[in-house]
Amino acid sequence: MTTVKEIARNSESMIFLKDGRYFDQVIQVLKDAGFPDNSIFAIGQDLGTDHEIIRKMTLGEVNDDTLTTKYFSILVVKRA
Repeated sequence: MTTVKEIARNSESMIFLKDGRYFDQVIQVLKDAGFPDNSIFAIGQDLGTDHEIIRKMTLGEVNDDTLTTKYFSILVVKRA
């Protein structure tokens, strides 16, 4: 995750694919890399199925109460 954090420090946007195992670490890396709480956060789950979910919120709103599962197909964050 050290490399990801370094890339995040120098990026305006980050995209993560299918790696819910590291969801909590990804959120922490983004915050540690300076992505402010008002950064736009979008997550897609079960894309292309009848159960597709697309959620958009701010990075600061992301917590266990706002997301029912930490699985994702794609996660996109844009620095505010």
